[in-house]
Amino acid sequence: MFKQNFNSNTKLQLWGWILFVLCAGLYLAANIEAKSTLGIIGSIVFLVACFVFMIPLMREAR
Repeated sequence: MFKQNFNSNTKLQLWGWILFVLCAGLYLAANIEAKSTLGIIGSIVFLVACFVFMIPLMREAR
Protein backbone atom coordinates (compact mmCIF):
# COMPACT_ATOMS: atom_id res chain seq x y z
CA MET A 1 0.00 0.00 0.00
CA PHE A 2 2.86 2.39 0.80
CA LYS A 3 4.38 1.67 -2.60
CA GLN A 4 1.12 2.62 -4.34
CA ASN A 5 0.93 5.98 -2.50
CA PHE A 6 4.58 6.65 -3.27
CA ASN A 7 4.01 6.03 -6.97
CA SER A 8 0.89 8.16 -6.92
CA ASN A 9 2.75 11.04 -5.24
CA THR A 10 5.66 10.72 -7.64
CA LYS A 11 3.30 10.86 -10.62
CA LEU A 12 1.60 13.96 -9.24
CA GLN A 13 4.97 15.66 -8.73
CA LEU A 14 6.02 14.70 -12.22
CA TRP A 15 2.82 16.20 -13.69
CA GLY A 16 3.50 19.38 -11.72
CA TRP A 17 6.99 19.63 -13.23
CA ILE A 18 5.60 18.97 -16.70
CA LEU A 19 3.30 21.97 -16.22
CA PHE A 20 6.30 24.04 -15.10
CA VAL A 21 8.12 22.99 -18.30
CA LEU A 22 5.09 24.09 -20.33
CA CYS A 23 5.10 27.47 -18.56
CA ALA A 24 8.84 27.84 -19.16
CA GLY A 25 8.29 27.12 -22.86
CA LEU A 26 5.57 29.77 -23.07
CA TYR A 27 7.76 32.22 -21.16
CA LEU A 28 10.59 31.52 -23.62
CA ALA A 29 8.29 32.01 -26.62
CA ALA A 30 7.01 35.32 -25.23
CA ASN A 31 10.54 36.58 -24.67
CA ILE A 32 11.65 35.53 -28.14
CA GLU A 33 8.70 37.44 -29.59
CA ALA A 34 9.59 40.47 -27.45
CA LYS A 35 13.28 40.11 -28.43
CA SER A 36 14.35 40.37 -24.78
CA THR A 37 17.83 38.89 -24.41
CA LEU A 38 17.72 38.84 -20.61
CA GLY A 39 14.25 37.26 -20.65
CA ILE A 40 15.38 34.59 -23.12
CA ILE A 41 18.40 33.73 -20.95
CA GLY A 42 16.22 33.63 -17.83
CA SER A 43 13.61 31.41 -19.43
CA ILE A 44 16.25 28.99 -20.74
CA VAL A 45 17.79 28.73 -17.26
CA PHE A 46 14.31 28.15 -15.80
CA LEU A 47 13.56 25.46 -18.39
CA VAL A 48 16.85 23.66 -17.74
CA ALA A 49 16.26 23.84 -13.98
CA CYS A 50 12.83 22.23 -14.43
CA PHE A 51 14.41 19.32 -16.30
CA VAL A 52 17.10 18.94 -13.62
CA PHE A 53 14.41 18.70 -10.93
CA MET A 54 12.54 16.10 -13.03
CA ILE A 55 15.51 13.70 -13.26
CA PRO A 56 15.13 12.14 -9.77
CA LEU A 57 11.36 11.80 -10.22
CA MET A 58 11.78 10.02 -13.53
CA ARG A 59 14.30 7.65 -11.95
CA GLU A 60 11.84 6.86 -9.15
CA ALA A 61 8.97 6.35 -11.62
CA ARG A 62 10.78 3.44 -13.23
